[in-house]
Amino acid sequence: MAPKLRVLAGTSPSTLVPITHLVNTSQPHHVSSDLFEGEIVAHIHGLTDEHGAMKESEEYFNREDRKGVTWSIQVQGTC
Repeated sequence: MAPKLRVLAGTSPSTLVPITHLVNTSQPHHVSSDLFEGEIVAHIHGLTDEHGAMKESEEYFNREDRKGVTWSIQVQGTC
């Protein structure tokens, strides 16, 4: 069985929620607290889902400027 990775996001350790289903989809996860409001997007090369199927993001990782990149976590927001 291939190793699995669970991806969590939140504004603090106590507010983390699973976002594995959003990885490699370019769909953002919204986060909000008294100090920050924004969106998080994650891409992980070679990630498998909970059923062992590859959740690849070929279009993202095959761009020339991303050759050799294996992960990307993007955060956008305001304080």
